[in-house]
Amino acid sequence: MGFVRVPQAVSNLRLVHKILGGFVVVLVLMAVVAAVGIYQLDQAAKRADTMYRINTLGVQHSLGAIRYFNASARDEKRALLAAEASQRNRAIESSKERLTLAQQELENYRPTITSKDEADLFLLIEELAQRVIAGRTQVLDQAAKGDQVGAVITASQIEADAQRLNDNLELLAKYNVEQSAKAAKQSDTASANARMLLIGLTVAAVVLGFGGAWLLARSIAGAARKAAEAADRIAQGDVDVTVDIRSKDELGQMARSFENMTAYLREMVGVAKEVANGNLAARVTPRGPQDALGRALRDMVENLAKLVGTVQENAQAIFAASSQLEESSNQMALATGQIAQAINEVTTSTVTLNNLAQDSTHEVTQLAAGSQQLSASAQSSAQSAAEGQREAEAMGQRIAHASEVSAEV
Repeated sequence: MGFVRVPQAVSNLRLVHKILGGFVVVLVLMAVVAAVGIYQLDQAAKRADTMYRINTLGVQHSLGAIRYFNASARDEKRALLAAEASQRNRAIESSKERLTLAQQELENYRPTITSKDEADLFLLIEELAQRVIAGRTQVLDQAAKGDQVGAVITASQIEADAQRLNDNLELLAKYNVEQSAKAAKQSDTASANARMLLIGLTVAAVVLGFGGAWLLARSIAGAARKAAEAADRIAQGDVDVTVDIRSKDELGQMARSFENMTAYLREMVGVAKEVANGNLAARVTPRGPQDALGRALRDMVENLAKLVGTVQENAQAIFAASSQLEESSNQMALATGQIAQAINEVTTSTVTLNNLAQDSTHEVTQLAAGSQQLSASAQSSAQSAAEGQREAEAMGQRIAHASEVSAEV
């Protein structure tokens, strides 16, 4: 069913309007089904009732006419056979009264005519009835005057018309009975058709209702699925995400919010890439005071630029200190050479003093051996002591100089 598309006009509606619209459509469809079903059943019932009443009344009036015509014929015979005038007169009055009632039944039957065949048959019955009523009235008038022979002759003359009248009235009653049965059958058929129509409309309403609900659910579910997929991709770090939802409802607004969010994330990623490539001049413009990521990235870039500046300054200071250290090292090396030289000189002086001490010891021994040599040895010792003193002073100066050089280093 992927080829079914939700109409754009429906997609542009808000969700609440879509849901309410779906309920309204279902209610309208159900109302239409109910109205059509009630109307059809009512019409079928009215048609059935009308046909039944008409045909039933037709049967009643036709059978009533037959009954009154037959009763009039019986009263006519009693009038002809009555021996007493009073009985004859009562029979004549009863017969005429029955004729009037029969004629009234025919008049009442006229509105129940529903077809041309029935109208033609009724027209023939009316003609026969007029002849029979006229002839029977003449028979009754002759009997009232005592003309029994004439009355019998006239009665024999209208007997055939009376028989035809009865036969046609029975045919008319039979026709009405058949029409009643036909009307009942038509009523059943109409009711069945109305029920089928009602069922069909109900099924159509259900199908349309489910179809509308399916379209609405498909519209909402499809948009929600696209949004969920986009959210999953964003959660995995993919900022090149688009949400293809073109509706103008809340889901469309959500899709546009997703687009704005991914555009914002792409902007932040672009700034981060520039910083990663060494461009610390990249500018980050937060969307507002609530933009925590933008503000944090801006602060990070600013702090990183300050840190790099500090590192550069420290590097320059370290370079200058290295130059000074190199110069100090050179001076220390020179002082170390001087100290070594001084130590060599001290060592030499010490050796000389040692030799002088040995010479002095030998001279003292010689002094003890001989007094003559004492004076010479004393003189020699004095000279040696003077020289030792001078050497000691020189050695002390060298040591002092070495100490000063060491202190300077």
